[in-house]
Amino acid sequence: MTRTIKLEADLTAMLELESKHGPACVSVATLLQCLHMAAAYGAVPPIPEAWWDRVLPADYRPSAAPEAIKPEGALP
Repeated sequence: MTRTIKLEADLTAMLELESKHGPACVSVATLLQCLHMAAAYGAVPPIPEAWWDRVLPADYRPSAAPEAIKPEGALP
């Protein structure tokens, strides 16, 4: 039996990350935007649109196609 739980995410919530350079804060929205771009580039497996529709509103998603935002020197 599969059970679906609806969670409301606070996209403005900040997460503090530690690195050798010290702490850095990023928002949940920024992390999800990075994941969205990684999926568009093929760096992570594809994520169904239905999932994105639940967790990241369209106005938060990167609007450019991956080809338009591909950094110089990036892998094909």
